[in-house]
This record gives sequence, C-alpha cells and structure tokens, in this order.
Amino acid sequence: MAKSAYLLREFTALGLQARRVRWLYHLPPQPAEVVLLPSREDVHTAVEVHIGTAWVLVDATHDPALAAAGLTVAADWDGVASTAPAYPPAGPIWRAGDAGPEPTPNASCREAFDPAAGRAYRAAFNRWLRAVRAT
Repeated sequence: MAKSAYLLREFTALGLQARRVRWLYHLPPQPAEVVLLPSREDVHTAVEVHIGTAWVLVDATHDPALAAAGLTVAADWDGVASTAPAYPPAGPIWRAGDAGPEPTPNASCREAFDPAAGRAYRAAFNRWLRAVRAT
C-alpha cells in the first residue's frame, strides 16, 4: 500500500488525475507460513492514472529483483499503457469514488482471524522477500 500511496501523491503533484484501485486476490503460496492464515484471500491496492483519454493501471508493487520468485514486476513501464497487475483480480475492481464498498478480505471465511498468525505470516513473507532479493 505504501508504493501505491506514494504513486498517487506524486501523480497528483504532477497535476495528473489519479485514483486508488483495490481488488481481492490470492496470496502466493510462499512462504510456507501462508497456511497459518484462515484463507489466502487478501486485498491489493494499486493506482490508476488518467493519461490522454484513458485510465491506466500503474502497479509498482514488486521491485525487479522479485521477478526471480515469479512475482509480476512492472520494471519497464512505458508511461502510456497499463502495467500488468501485481496480482490478478479475484473479483471486481473497486475504484475510489465507486458507490459500493471497498473489497474486504475473507468476507465469506467462517474461521476467525488470528492476529498472531497474521503477524507471523507478514514477518515470514518479508524474510522470504529479502532472501529472494539477495539471490
């Protein structure tokens, strides 16, 4: 979310129309601690910027080193066409200003979310990302 917030702020500072977009997606199978979560469903945040006559997706979630892990990287954005989304949507795309509610992860999951498991997963995910970047 930090990269999308930065992009939104910078596009707006350049005088461009930009908006936050969000959608449900499924977490990658790595690291192994993903099994601690009640489901792999999460919400992804990116930015759309108005260029010319169209809204263009700009998703800078993963840095180029993470391509080695099979994650989608938008390293060669041409500034005109949409980037590939870091994670494919698993539901409709919500755009800032839409009348409906923002997507909610695990809305249909009956199992309670364990905050400690969430923290363990996030810590393991960050360790995994550091290990991928180091190779």
